[in-house]
Amino acid sequence: METESYRLQHDYYVALEDHQTEVQKLQHDMKHHIQMMEYLVDGNNWEQAEDYVEQVKTAYTQEHPLIRFCNHTLINALLADKYRLMQSASIQSEIQVSLDQNTLLDDVDLCSLFANTIDNAVEACEQIEGADDRKIIIKSRVHNGFFSYQIINSIRPGSVKKEPDGSIKTSKRDLARHGFGLRNVYGFVEKYKGNIDIALG
Repeated sequence: METESYRLQHDYYVALEDHQTEVQKLQHDMKHHIQMMEYLVDGNNWEQAEDYVEQVKTAYTQEHPLIRFCNHTLINALLADKYRLMQSASIQSEIQVSLDQNTLLDDVDLCSLFANTIDNAVEACEQIEGADDRKIIIKSRVHNGFFSYQIINSIRPGSVKKEPDGSIKTSKRDLARHGFGLRNVYGFVEKYKGNIDIALG
């Protein structure tokens, strides 16, 4: 779990660096927008200035939409990052997560569960040629003191096989790396004395 913690920290700092780059770009753009609005206002072109403000607001909202999936700060940030990842991979997604800040679960464990399973789902979808057939559904909530999590994703026919003992066999060549994320999921379930069900079909 310590290794997983380091990986999550690395992913966080990479995302933070990307965010800082976006902020710097925004600051640069806003400098020019403000100069343009000052020019219009100084010339008493109030209507043009108002139209320009609306155009900037619309453009920024379309490029940087506010994404809110749940009230858990870390999980919401993780889901926002993975949502963008799914979009870039042309994967349809449905996310229904109702988690507050206090889930009584360790944040590293919770982020590991979401990150590992979503990464595996994205990787599975990327093996599918047709973008229309790529889909990931994520559902999670805490109800009556019990945490539940479900993820459903498309797979390429023949890429995954379920063994009689319930384990998953993959067609990937790198078997050493494959299953690491799934082992973390089993570790999560064991730690919190829960149940897990993996179904193909």
